[in-house]
Amino acid sequence: MPAIDIEAARVEVTEKLPIRTRWNLDGTPWDWDFSRSLRSLEPIGALGLFGTVVLDDWRPLRVFGEEAVGEGGGAHPFVCMHAETGLVLGFDIERDKSPVFLLNTSLARFIATFLLFDHVLRAERAAARELPARVREIDADAFGESEWREAADYVEALYRA
Repeated sequence: MPAIDIEAARVEVTEKLPIRTRWNLDGTPWDWDFSRSLRSLEPIGALGLFGTVVLDDWRPLRVFGEEAVGEGGGAHPFVCMHAETGLVLGFDIERDKSPVFLLNTSLARFIATFLLFDHVLRAERAAARELPARVREIDADAFGESEWREAADYVEALYRA
């Protein structure tokens, strides 16, 4: 039995995050789609993405969203929750490094980070200069390894006054 209540997590995603959103980073679209959270969260292996065996490390991953950079011309990872630890992870089978990468140490911290980016990129671009520090405050345990760190640094540099 999973240590995380996957159904409660699914409901939290649908209640707190937009189903779809698009951010614009200097002309490059950054799309997020959480429509997978409208139904039971599937294990990563159920998506039929692999021509080979699903690794044991991937089996606990439950997909609740997708990210796309550059309208399909860039990265297109799945956003997953680890059913045993609660970690929020990205999964991109085409990634040069490991296909699994850290986003946040919990769903609550993922939601807070996502909503912070959404606020900065939609309404308060002047706050971009504080984005890396604010992302670190949300999830200090993940910040050093998280993909959000690179994104926060990029956004901060892009909108630096």
